Order: sequence, then structure tokens, then C-alpha cells
Amino acid sequence: TPTPTAGAAGLPDPVAFARSDWAGDPFARGSGSFLRPGATTADREALARPIQDRVFFAGEATSADRPGTVAGAYASGLRAAGEVDR
Repeated sequence: TPTPTAGAAGLPDPVAFARSDWAGDPFARGSGSFLRPGATTADREALARPIQDRVFFAGEATSADRPGTVAGAYASGLRAAGEVDR
């Protein structure tokens, strides 16, 4: 069976993973993020800021230009992966 990193040069296989049922989660209930009135994209950028270059954040809520979308979540994952790689 192919692994998630099969064919990705130099990447180790994952040792664990987690997934969630976003729509079935009683706390999320399939919701997305939203900003309070008066908030700006700087607030989303603050959510995306790493903590001491050891904890990194991704997700549609951290996307300043595509919040609330799968495209924003995907782009933020690429951004966070780039931050981890530095």
C-alpha cells in the first residue's frame, strides 16, 4: 500500500495522524471563522503568526485573502509548511 509520502524525496513516513468529523463536531458544527465588526485582515495575519518558531498555524481562519474557503485553508497550509521548512 502506498504511504502518504510515497515518491516524495527525503520525506519520512508519518508516525501518526488525526482527523475529525468537522460537520459532526458538536462544537464546530461545520462552521467557519468570521471576524467581529471593525476587525481587519491584520487580525487574521495575527492568527497565522507562529509562536517562537515552534508552533505554526494554518486553516481558513488564518487566510487574509481567502477566509472561510477551502482555497484559503489549502493556501494557508502551504504557507505554514514553508514557515516550518525555513
